Amino acid sequence: TWIAGLSQKSESLRAIQTLFAKLAARGRKPALIISDPGGEFRSGELDKWLSALGISHEFRAPDKHVEAIENANKHLMQAARASMRATGGRCSPTLWYFAVVTACAQRNARAISRRVTGAIPSSWTSPHVALFDDPPDISALLPFYSVIAAFDSNPINGRFVDKAVLARYLAPAADYGTGAIYVLYRDNLRVVKQFCFLARPHIIFDINTLTSAPHGRDIATAL
Repeated sequence: TWIAGLSQKSESLRAIQTLFAKLAARGRKPALIISDPGGEFRSGELDKWLSALGISHEFRAPDKHVEAIENANKHLMQAARASMRATGGRCSPTLWYFAVVTACAQRNARAISRRVTGAIPSSWTSPHVALFDDPPDISALLPFYSVIAAFDSNPINGRFVDKAVLARYLAPAADYGTGAIYVLYRDNLRVVKQFCFLARPHIIFDINTLTSAPHGRDIATAL
């Protein structure tokens, strides 16, 4: 599952191009894109770009595909709302996007069964492994809005910071490299790569895994 934050629908092309670049870098160039018939997907610029890459575009997705997307979106929204509520009102509603990003990262890291191949539980894998054949980077996956000690070499208020500062974890910042995270420091959004998680370990339960895993196995991820 991938998500992208858009301030307006006209940014859809940029988001699609960014996603395709990530897939191409992994040797997974898409041959087909399926979208709803919204105006943002009917622009001549999008059609021209897809045609140049030899990528087909269809506007009618199979019902099962639509249902899967809608269910995934519903679960992400539920997880993000739960994360926001868990902060006890300390988290600003403007940070909603980062709660969704963290929920998405947690979803991608959870175990799933390859039922189409008749796989047994011991061979369960994650969506990331199923697509890219290697495990996702979970080094930057922490409970949303947890307290961390961030080491940042960037100047803050005109001086060099060589000691840790307390900040709030928001989400992985994959676009900035492996292990990078978004943090909230003094009400400012920052990206850091060196940090230490201060709070005690949390157990994150995924309702889909919880209901599908037999005998209570693989139902939680400890962070």
